[in-house]
Amino acid sequence: MTKNKHIDTYSTVYGVDVVIANKSVGLKDLQKSYTYSDDEELGDEINDCLASTTTCKNRKTGRYVILVKYNSPTAVVGVDKKLDMINTASHEAFHVLMHLLAFANQDINPGSNVETQAYYMGWLTEIIYNTWTKK
Repeated sequence: MTKNKHIDTYSTVYGVDVVIANKSVGLKDLQKSYTYSDDEELGDEINDCLASTTTCKNRKTGRYVILVKYNSPTAVVGVDKKLDMINTASHEAFHVLMHLLAFANQDINPGSNVETQAYYMGWLTEIIYNTWTKK
């Protein structure tokens, strides 16, 4: 794992890095290091929702990364902000897991042993949440 102010990068066994950015990281900061996977410039759509998960490339290494960007807490009145962030981290972790399995040409088959994927999902949720809550 390498750390940068509010961006954490984790290598995976799938040959793809998971890059997690919290809300203090701006689009221009991300554009310096990453492009979309088709080498196009990252655009505003990364900031258009509560959080986003996007397959990208590292400009320096050419390595594929799955970028998870947190933008802001929900604006819904009466919602517990901490629980909402955990919910959102879990939601994005599922997207990351699906991207990782696609890179590995694997599917989740409920009839098979999915413990490995379940543990991976828990780890992803944890690292996403930890980066997003850094001050």
